[in-house]
Amino acid sequence: MIMVIVGAVFVAGIAIIAGLVSWLGWLGGLAESLVIFALLSGMYVWVIKPWHMRWGATDLEVARSMPGDELIPGTGSATRAITIAATPLEVWP
Repeated sequence: MIMVIVGAVFVAGIAIIAGLVSWLGWLGGLAESLVIFALLSGMYVWVIKPWHMRWGATDLEVARSMPGDELIPGTGSATRAITIAATPLEVWP
């Protein structure tokens, strides 16, 4: 499923670049495409990725270490969590 999404985004990106090049000419369309790419890349790096890498986790959960963290020091981390409004006995009877 992820590959289908990545493929669709790739095809859409090529289609947008081709459309801009045909509409604005070679240089104008290419320059416009590069600006759009830079804006979208910046938005991903500074807005979407930080949110995505700690999706639903509290600051305390992100700061905690997990088993295996010491095996490869200096790597990035991704902590995702959900809150379940139930006791552990209700979740795992």
